[in-house]
Amino acid sequence: MSDFINPKDIDPSVFRSAGSTGESVEVPFELSAKDFLDFACDDLKGDSLRYTINALGNIKRSIDCLFDSLLFAVAFLEDSKRGRWTFPEKMSFLSEIGIITPYILSRINSMRNLLEHEFKKPDRKEVEVAYDVATLLYYATTRFTKLFIDSMGLETEEDGKRKSLDIAVNRETRKINVSFGEQKSSISWKKNPDDYKKWLYILYQAQYQWG
Repeated sequence: MSDFINPKDIDPSVFRSAGSTGESVEVPFELSAKDFLDFACDDLKGDSLRYTINALGNIKRSIDCLFDSLLFAVAFLEDSKRGRWTFPEKMSFLSEIGIITPYILSRINSMRNLLEHEFKKPDRKEVEVAYDVATLLYYATTRFTKLFIDSMGLETEEDGKRKSLDIAVNRETRKINVSFGEQKSSISWKKNPDDYKKWLYILYQAQYQWG
């Protein structure tokens, strides 16, 4: 019996859900990503350059707030502050753990030039597209800022027999316990950050798959 389960060998798409549990998350911000989206929506009702610039600023704030809310939910907000993670670094981390899907990542990357240039006159149509992408990002991921799935059971068929994959995450200690049939693994962020991220990726991909 091996005491190591390689997350690279796990394909979430071949499993079905066997139930999950979660803990509520209370993000400690006075304003939410949705607040800034609403501000941007109001700004876009105006026709002047000033309104367009204000809308872009609120779109940026919405995405920044959402990223920080998601990082708080997985207990990595303080790491991002200590490490002074940039916008691309936050986005990369959230993509690596499966919260930001490749499609949404490609949409955000397509407007990186607009978001990262402070003193460039913004094009109105580009800002409207950025608002649509920020809205898509918000509605795709906001549930992860409210509930952290700390335990999930998955099932599959192997050689005609049912096989269970159970994943349990402690977000405070940053440890993940996994069992797959007779195999069991314990993964900690401190000792193996790459595998920790890969197991979170499997957990979030399963949530996207089964809602």
